Amino acid sequence: MNDPIVEYQRRYESFLRTIAANLQALLQGHLADVAHIDRISARAKDPARFAQKARKTGEDGQPKYRRPLT
Repeated sequence: MNDPIVEYQRRYESFLRTIAANLQALLQGHLADVAHIDRISARAKDPARFAQKARKTGEDGQPKYRRPLT
C-alpha cells in the first residue's frame, strides 16, 4: 500500500480541492434563499494537517488511525 500521506497529497492535488469548491458552490446555490445563513464554506484538509493527524499515536504508542485515508 502507498504511504497514506503521499497518497493524500496526490488526492488533494488531483481532486479534493476541486470537490470542495464544487460542493461549496452547490450548497451556496441550494441555500441562497434561506434566511440566517451567514456563510457556507467547504475545504479539503490541508496535507500538512492530514500528515499531523495521520501520525498521531494513542497512549499505548500505537497509531491512533490505522487507516487514516478512510
